[in-house]
Amino acid sequence: MMLILGSILGLTAIAFGAYIEHGLQASLSAEQLHAVSTALRYQQLHAVIICVLALAKESHWRVAKYVSLQIANVFFILGTLLFSGSIYLATWLPQMQWSKLAPFGGSLLMLAWLTLSWTGYTLHKDRRKT
Repeated sequence: MMLILGSILGLTAIAFGAYIEHGLQASLSAEQLHAVSTALRYQQLHAVIICVLALAKESHWRVAKYVSLQIANVFFILGTLLFSGSIYLATWLPQMQWSKLAPFGGSLLMLAWLTLSWTGYTLHKDRRKT
């Protein structure tokens, strides 16, 4: 399921990017264009990470056994949806206060990276025991 979600995030990042570049760019302010570009960049990066972590979880790699890997992936998905999604919605529906959700998404992304680093630390610690 995580691989599917990561792939869909990658696909929609490309679709949103093309739509913005070829359909909306002229109607967006410089500030909106910058915000959407940041959202797209974050979405693309985290879509790749989500897919890699999903593949790692299904592999025979030693890291696959760590629950924290799965937790990090959930945080990456939720963080990406909240961060990038709220910026897209704030651009298309500016009268609503969608952009207030972006900091929560950013916090979840930071928590995801922290959880992933914990997985790395635990893996390193376990390797030293053997």
